[in-house]
Amino acid sequence: MPSHLRLVNDEITLEGLRKYSLIYLASPYTLYAKGLQAAFEDVTELAGKLVKQGFNIFAPITYGHPLTTHG
Repeated sequence: MPSHLRLVNDEITLEGLRKYSLIYLASPYTLYAKGLQAAFEDVTELAGKLVKQGFNIFAPITYGHPLTTHG
């Protein structure tokens, strides 16, 4: 996970998330310190890593950003 991203609750571990069938991956977008494109890239990178580890992820920024930039 990128060092500047974290789980909302420090008591939750990645292994603890395995009990959920779907994980909603949220992040700031319009207020992301590094800008919209960076928010998209960082969240998408993390979503990809989680999918490769077997998690089922719903990441609205990953799915929605291309629509805001090309739509």
